Amino acid sequence: MASRILLAALAFLAAPAAAAADPSEPEQHARVTAALVETHVVPRHDRLAAAMAAFDAAAAAYCASGGAPALARARAGLDGAMAAWM
Repeated sequence: MASRILLAALAFLAAPAAAAADPSEPEQHARVTAALVETHVVPRHDRLAAAMAAFDAAAAAYCASGGAPALARARAGLDGAMAAWM
């Protein structure tokens, strides 16, 4: 029984070394990174850019005309930009 546990422990410890020697690992990392960028980073950046543009327009409108409705739109634009950033 003890020899089986020792053998299993040695196999467990040797597995990371064998995996690290895998020549396809850099390609796997590149695929994962590309997928992450395409499915997460770029879409979030696009949403942030759109929200910041909307805030910019609302803030410019408030600066040009003032008033409570324009201020409310500028605040809503800021809220949207902050939500997209977070």
